[in-house]
Amino acid sequence: MRQIIAFTLIAIFAGQLAARADGPTTVPAADTYSLSPIRIEQLKDSSYLYLSSQATYADVPNTIQKMMAKLTKQMQPLGLSGIAGAPVIVYRGQTMDPTMPFSMEFGFPVVDGTKPMGDCKIGKLDSAPAAVTIYTGSMVQFGKAIGEVYSQLIADGHIPSDTHRERYLYWEDPQSSNNVVMIEILLRN
Repeated sequence: MRQIIAFTLIAIFAGQLAARADGPTTVPAADTYSLSPIRIEQLKDSSYLYLSSQATYADVPNTIQKMMAKLTKQMQPLGLSGIAGAPVIVYRGQTMDPTMPFSMEFGFPVVDGTKPMGDCKIGKLDSAPAAVTIYTGSMVQFGKAIGEVYSQLIADGHIPSDTHRERYLYWEDPQSSNNVVMIEILLRN
């Protein structure tokens, strides 16, 4: 598990997992992606070291980039030994209005007892019922895929909350078809 986390961190903070002289091993397919079947689960709570910001949909890529750079610098004293999971982005208060700001948090699950560092806060990723699916593909179609998940949840009679989480399990770059993201949409019922 620690090796997977270490590779995930390297991929996110360095921008790519590995550079090869002979080029990429796969050709990114920006228009294809896959979603695993949706499962309804009770998520467990965990401690979480994070930065928060306000954003609109248009601001998301730049906001994540800024928070990632700041968090990387402030987490250096913690090292890998304090990290307890893959990077997480939490979106709170999103609506269908693309101009309406919402809250974003970017961070990592950490071992209990971790202290705040710099501007980073310690909080809880709360235990909650959630719809969980795994997305594989480039970020080009990510919004479309999340829309499909929300539509399926509503069709199945579930009531999504205004909070969802994304856990970045494997990352190469935004255009890579190899990215793997766990999507957790918290439910009201």
